[in-house]
Amino acid sequence: MMRIIFGMALASLVAVPVHAETLQGVIVGTIGGDDVRIEYELDASAADLQPGDSNTGVYFLDPITVEIGGVAQTVTARSLNVFVSTDIVSVGIAVDGLCNDGQPNLAVVLQGTTIITSDALPTAFTDGDFSNIQFFLKEAGTCTQVGGSLTSWEHGPLTDPTVPTVSQWGLISLALLIVCAGTLVQRRNRDAGTAIT
Repeated sequence: MMRIIFGMALASLVAVPVHAETLQGVIVGTIGGDDVRIEYELDASAADLQPGDSNTGVYFLDPITVEIGGVAQTVTARSLNVFVSTDIVSVGIAVDGLCNDGQPNLAVVLQGTTIITSDALPTAFTDGDFSNIQFFLKEAGTCTQVGGSLTSWEHGPLTDPTVPTVSQWGLISLALLIVCAGTLVQRRNRDAGTAIT
């Protein structure tokens, strides 16, 4: 019986589903006196949409939320772009929509030498890793470009507290084993006591 329980606990450890890491980005700043906040999430295993270009990585963003002046903006997600060459290293985000079609264009670009050395999707960075920042909005209709000021851009792993980690599964399995072992020991002691009398 104990072997069966141990085998089931071991199988539960091996059978823990592998969850792809989720990356989250939060961009905060101001444009034209309005607070701007952009949030996005993407899978760390997301494919490069420009695999033939060794200098440019394009990673589709979905979902994406943009707030300008505290008002949520309806936008079509575009991509997180990574460009690496001997002259420039940059990472940027933009949203689809042409300003002359009535949609605001918002763009954020970070440039400078950083830990990013290829067009692969970076797992973590902050705006502090870059020396040059471009942050602007092209207004809907007029396409007037309004410069902005970036407060922070943080990009990194998003922890999902609802999914138990492998170590948590291990502790749960260990606790079950201890409970089962204690029950078996008590039963054997009881049976041994009964046999003696």
